[in-house]
Order: sequence, then C-alpha cells, then structure tokens
Amino acid sequence: MAAAKADGSRRAAPVQNLLQTAITWTKRMQMHAVLADQCSSSTPPQVERMLKNLREHADEVQRTRCSISPNADQARVWPRTDLGNMNVTCTLSTRTCTCGQPGLTGFPCICMAIFCKAKGPQIKLESLVAEQDTTAFWKSTYQYDFNGCMISTALVWGGAPSQDLEMPAALPAPAGRPRTTRYKGRLERAAGRRPDGADAAPRKPQTCRKCGLLRKGHVCLGGGGAGPSGQ
Repeated sequence: MAAAKADGSRRAAPVQNLLQTAITWTKRMQMHAVLADQCSSSTPPQVERMLKNLREHADEVQRTRCSISPNADQARVWPRTDLGNMNVTCTLSTRTCTCGQPGLTGFPCICMAIFCKAKGPQIKLESLVAEQDTTAFWKSTYQYDFNGCMISTALVWGGAPSQDLEMPAALPAPAGRPRTTRYKGRLERAAGRRPDGADAAPRKPQTCRKCGLLRKGHVCLGGGGAGPSGQ
C-alpha cells in the first residue's frame, strides 16, 4: 500500500474516488472517439507526421540507387552507395524489406521510402503502413456505447454515499528489508546459533590420514612420519 501511494497509483485511491476516476476515463475515451470520427485522411495525424519525417529523410539522403523489377512490385535499393555495395530488396505486395525494419516495427523503412520516391506518384507511402496504423482501425477501436458506461453514483451506492464510511487503516510499512526464507551456507550455519540457544559446536580439525598432522600448512611425503612443510 505504501509503495502504491508513493508512485501515485490509482489502486491506492479511496473507494469513493474509484467511480469518479472511471467516469473521467470514459469521458476521455469518448473525446478520442470524436477525434477519430473527425479524421478524414487514410492515416491518423500522428502517423502522417511520422510519414512526413520519413519522406524528408529520404529526400536528404544522397547517393542512393533504386533498380525496379519489370513487374514493378519489387526493387533493389542501395540506400548509400558511398558506403559500399550494400543493397536490400523491397516488396510492395507483402510490405516487406530485407533490412528487417518493417517486420520489427510494422512501419515502412527508409528503403521503402526511396522505392516510392523512385516510382513516382503511382504508389503512396500511406498504403504501406500496417492495418493498426490506419484511420479505419483507429475508428473501430472506439465503436461502442459510451453512454452505457456512465453509471451514476446513486445507482452504485443505492443513494448518496455516506460521509461516515470508515476505511480500513493502512498500516505503515515496517522499516528495513523484508524478511525472507533462504538456505544458509555452510559457514553461516557454523557461526550461527542452535535452536536451543547454545552456540554451535566448533569444527573438528582435519588431520592427515597418513601422518596424523594437521593439514593446514602441511605437505605429506608419505606414511613414514612426514612432518610439516619445511621440516
């Protein structure tokens, strides 16, 4: 709850404000539906601005080359001939390009813009956008009755909401990092305490099986009474 209040989440709002928030969002969606109905172009205004920037970028690029196939559906495009013989293949019928950008973003790339520029007014860049970027799809998003969503407060509460509603107390978050259950390592278990409160038993020193000396700092030369290293 404390984290939700910190980031201004709607889930942290009181119950009385949830209905008003729903009504506000419904009015906002209704306003978007009016803007979609008023749009007369084939693409929304934001998509038109993106296509305009793409055309301007295609006009600014120099040293380009476009070889259109006889069927006029494919073309081999060299976006920058001064950077080598790198070329891509654009297909209008499938709205694809071997550069991979249209398949990732669903939006025409600079190669397809150069293709449309070389072909002339026969093909428009607006016809190469995805279905979700068209005005028809934008209008279909808001084709439902908004008036049915405008529920009155009296209908939900059975009358005017009382001002004596007691909301559950929001307990403050405990200080520090929350406790988690995890498996302790071998060294942590040895240095910890037993459930009965007694200290953990010290570890038994490890000795060499051949000579019986401590292993620490010890190099065993065999089973014949070898001493520690250096002796």
